[in-house]
Amino acid sequence: MTTITTSPTSTETPRDMKTFFTIWIGQLISMLGSGLTQFALAVWIYDQTRQATPFAIAILLGSLPRIFLLPFAGSVADRYNRRIIMILADSLNAVLTLIIFYCSIQMACNYGISTLSLW
Repeated sequence: MTTITTSPTSTETPRDMKTFFTIWIGQLISMLGSGLTQFALAVWIYDQTRQATPFAIAILLGSLPRIFLLPFAGSVADRYNRRIIMILADSLNAVLTLIIFYCSIQMACNYGISTLSLW
């Protein structure tokens, strides 16, 4: 009986992995910031209203886009350039966060912007 040993082959070079990790870390930081912003907005809503219901609505509205868009996000990412999608989504997130920060807007608008910022 003969044993054939082969060395594992890899198509990725260290340079490719460095690019991957750079994008991955950037996206990790972006997602962490988005989650913290959404939670801070919900806490702010609780602080303003002193009621648990608006707080729960803010958390729910922040979670719904992820639940409903997750099944379609993969096909969109496969169809279009992933880097462009990430840049557009993160840019939209930044703009919506700045709108919350700089404008004094009504509570209903905060719910809507919180929901949109997580798409």
